[in-house]
Amino acid sequence: MKKISLLFTTTLTCTFASQAPIVKTVDKKEAFSYEHKLLKEYNSTLKEHQKALRQKVANKTIFIQPKNKKIPCKISADLNRSKLDDFASYWDGECKDGYAQGIGREIELTKNSQLEQIAYYEKGEAQKYCYGYDYNSKTSIYGICTYGSLKPMFRKMLRKNSPFTVSDARYPLKNISYHISTATNGARILTKAYPNFAYQILEHPKTNKAAAFVILTPKIQKPIGWGFNGNMVLKDGQPMPNIKLPKKYLKRVKEIYKEITKEAQKIKTMATKSKELAEQHKKKICKEDVKVDFMDNNLYKDICTRD
Repeated sequence: MKKISLLFTTTLTCTFASQAPIVKTVDKKEAFSYEHKLLKEYNSTLKEHQKALRQKVANKTIFIQPKNKKIPCKISADLNRSKLDDFASYWDGECKDGYAQGIGREIELTKNSQLEQIAYYEKGEAQKYCYGYDYNSKTSIYGICTYGSLKPMFRKMLRKNSPFTVSDARYPLKNISYHISTATNGARILTKAYPNFAYQILEHPKTNKAAAFVILTPKIQKPIGWGFNGNMVLKDGQPMPNIKLPKKYLKRVKEIYKEITKEAQKIKTMATKSKELAEQHKKKICKEDVKVDFMDNNLYKDICTRD
């Protein structure tokens, strides 16, 4: 019996030893190879992008006369939309020296669309904080005014009946953008996007840490390179058991996460300022005795009952 017991124990020990996983660490150079290649591609096209963008923006904005104003009161408008045959612009604010001036709402109407924007205008151009609304998509937009500008744009978008709040920050000259999609349960998908690839992080709603990380490219529409989902390492989106990522690579993911969350805080601050401006204007136009005759009054005052 003693002999059998000893043999059984030895067999068990050998069995466990043969099944013990050998965890390998991905070579640091290999881990970073995909990111470095994609960043090199991005940098090679940046100067050409900036040159083309400057030419495009220089011709994007024009000034038009609102249809409801009898005195000169020019206001900025998008060049492409203003070319539409049925395009009409209205301004419910004040005018000064031939331009829209002060806090007001510009409304752009076509046969198939209605857009509006509340902002403080100076010499016909919206300054800093803007509230926008798209009637077709039922989307409210809070953030920074960037009409025909190369400056960074920060905005928060709330679409009626959507389970997500979408925020983004765009840096036109850098050709980089940040996107934050927040679900009703607080979970967030954080993205830093370049023209040729993007980092995407799934944030854990309780720990506020990166729960998953992948690199995506628009060409193949699936993860490439190294990432992770929980404790599982991924290669091109596929699980890689018994593999771990180098500490420097994980540190890089934390840096990207921190960078995106910093942008998210900027967006939140800008959106709050924008909402305050919109509420200020609503107090003025939502009084019962305020009526307009240049468009349907009920449509004009729809903003007063909007969430």
